[in-house]
Amino acid sequence: MGDRKKDVQLHPTPPASDILSHYLVTGGTGFIGFALARALAEREHRVTLLDRRSKLEGPDTKRFELVLGDIADASLYGRLNGIEK
Repeated sequence: MGDRKKDVQLHPTPPASDILSHYLVTGGTGFIGFALARALAEREHRVTLLDRRSKLEGPDTKRFELVLGDIADASLYGRLNGIEK
């Protein structure tokens, strides 16, 4: 069993094809959304947060673009061009 622990990676490196991708995180100012956004940014991805709230505070906030709006609003999609994932 001791050998199996050596094979486990808690934070595996993403495949080369995913490096520097642009992600959209809905609910990005919430607890889970912001945690996901930080994890993506730590892996050098570009991250755009979409949320209905305008409040984004903290030292990590300069690493993200915040788009205010609702995912159900089709007029918003033009502002989200270039996001791959």
